[in-house]
Amino acid sequence: MSSFVGLEIARRGLTAQLKSMEVAGQNIAHANSPGYSRQVAQHSPTVIGGSGLMGGVEIEGIYRQYDAFLTSRVRRLTSQEEEAAVRKDVLARLEELFGEPGEATIGTALDDLWTAWGQLATNPGNEAARNTVLYRAQTLALAFRETAGDILSLQAEQAERVQAAVREINSLAKSLAEVNESIMAATRSVGAGQPNALLDKRDELLMRLAELADVQVRERPQGDVQVLIGGRILVDGMRQTDLVLTSNEDELTLTMATGGSLSDVGGALAGLLATHNVDIPKYLAALDDLAGQIISAVNGLHERGYTPAGQPGGAFFVGTGARDMAVAVGADELAASAGEDGRDGLIAQEIAALRQASSGEVPSIGQRYAALVAELGAEASSLIVRHESARALTHFAQLRQESVSGVSLDEELVDLLRFQQAYAAAARFLTVIDEALEVLVNRTGHVGR
Repeated sequence: MSSFVGLEIARRGLTAQLKSMEVAGQNIAHANSPGYSRQVAQHSPTVIGGSGLMGGVEIEGIYRQYDAFLTSRVRRLTSQEEEAAVRKDVLARLEELFGEPGEATIGTALDDLWTAWGQLATNPGNEAARNTVLYRAQTLALAFRETAGDILSLQAEQAERVQAAVREINSLAKSLAEVNESIMAATRSVGAGQPNALLDKRDELLMRLAELADVQVRERPQGDVQVLIGGRILVDGMRQTDLVLTSNEDELTLTMATGGSLSDVGGALAGLLATHNVDIPKYLAALDDLAGQIISAVNGLHERGYTPAGQPGGAFFVGTGARDMAVAVGADELAASAGEDGRDGLIAQEIAALRQASSGEVPSIGQRYAALVAELGAEASSLIVRHESARALTHFAQLRQESVSGVSLDEELVDLLRFQQAYAAAARFLTVIDEALEVLVNRTGHVGR
C-alpha cells in the first residue's frame, strides 16, 4: 500500500467518523422533538484509483429510520380511533341531554304528569289537583322543547366542526403539495441524499390528515406522494384538490371540487358527519315521535271529556312533536270526566293509565321512552368499547413505529462512543503513516549516514 494512499484512507476515515458523531449529536438534540425520525449515516467502502482495493470509507448518505408499512398502519388506526372518539363523545353528550336517570328529566316529568292525572281522577273538581295537572303538563312540554333545542344546538355545533375539519383538510392538502415540490427539488439537488427534515414535515402533515380522514398514501420514485381520500385524489404531487361541503335539508355531504361525491372518508370527519347526519337526527326523530304520541293520545281522550262546568274538552296539547309541544288549555278547561256533569273523573283515569297502556305489540308511552333511553345508553357504551379498543391498537402500533424511528438516548450514546473510538483509531493510523513518511523522507536515501 502506498503511504500516500494510507493518508487518504486515514483522512476519509476521520471524515466519516466525524460525520457519524455529528449525526448522533443531531439525534440526541431531537430526542424529544415530535415527528423527528432517527437519522443514520450510511458508511460505504470506496476505492482509490483503478485498483479496486483499499479505498477506505465514505458517507454514502444520511437516511431516516423509517418503515412505510408501520407508518401506514399507524395512520389507518389513528383514523379509526378518531372516528370512534368523535362519535363516543357526541353520544355521551346526548346521554347528558336526556339526563337519565335524574330529577329534571322527561322521564320524571312523564311520571309526575300521569300521577297528577290519577289524583285528579279521584276528585275532578278539585282546583289544586287541576292546577297540578296543568303545571306538570307544562313542565313536560318544556322538558321536551328544551331537550329538542339542546339536541338541535348539538347538531349545529357538529356542522361547524365539519366545516372546520374540511377547511383544515384543504389547508393540509395545500401544504402537502408545497412540501412535495420542495422534496422533489431537494432530491434533484442533493443526488442520493434524503431531505430528511422535509420528509419528517410531510409525515407530520400526513399524520394530522389521518386524524381527520382515512387517507391512502402512495409514495413515488421521484420523492413525492399521492394522497387519496375516499378513493379520490386529494394531493397528486404538486397539485391538490379541495373538498367541498354542501348542505341539503340538514344533511351535510362532501364532494370534490373537480366533481364526484365522497362517502367513506374515515377519521374524525367521518365521525362528525355520522353524528350530524345519522346519530343526532335518529334520536331527535325518536323524541319527536314520542312527543307526538303523547300529544295524540292525551288529546284523543281529552276531547271526549267534559269540564266541571259541563263544557266539552278540546285539544289538551298543541304542536306536532318535541320542538313545539305546549299546553293548550287553562285549569278551568281541563276535561277530566266522561259525563257532562263533570264529576266522574273517568277521562283523567284513562289518561293516567297511558303510563303503561299498550296495544298488542305497540309499547306504551313509558315503555317507548325507556326503550329510547336504553338504546342510547347501549350505543354509547358500545362506542366507548370501540374507542378503547381502537386506542389500544393505535398505541401498540405507535410503539412499534417508535422502535424503528424513535431516538433512544442510550443507543445514541453507545454509537457516539463507538464513533469516537473509531475517530481516535483513524487519527492514530494517520499518525503512524505520518511517522513512516518522516522516516522515509528524512532517514533514507543518504549513503553512509
